[in-house]
Amino acid sequence: MTPKFSYSTASGSYSFKVSSNIVMCTFNGACCDQIAQRYLATLSKIVSDFNGKPWAYLGNAQLHLAATPQAEQFLLECFVMSVKNNCIGDAYCLTSAVGISQLKTIRQKAGLTAALEERMFSSQQSAFSQLSKELKQYSAVANSQKK
Repeated sequence: MTPKFSYSTASGSYSFKVSSNIVMCTFNGACCDQIAQRYLATLSKIVSDFNGKPWAYLGNAQLHLAATPQAEQFLLECFVMSVKNNCIGDAYCLTSAVGISQLKTIRQKAGLTAALEERMFSSQQSAFSQLSKELKQYSAVANSQKK
């Protein structure tokens, strides 16, 4: 387990932790541009430590409300950066209708093709289990192609 990275303002907060090449972020409240900008910088730092190895993202946002329009641009940059840096799967625990709509739009703009409904989970544990399975499958395929 790597160190925890977190940030908060009066409107909202995030905190990261990493386990088994799965980056888990807990979002609470509203995401303003200040939070989103810091989030992008923190995620970029975490991802650089993978040195190109496959990883997955779990967004635990059950207490997240929505992002401001300015924050959406930084969040889009996060998705683009993640895909470029070998993120092979994503999963979310999110209940806010506005947050879900924003996430769907951002994922589409970033070119992610898997339907968001297939990436939504009711608990962080079930999302983590799914991403662990996907990472193992990805590694098995990658290893068989090397032979």
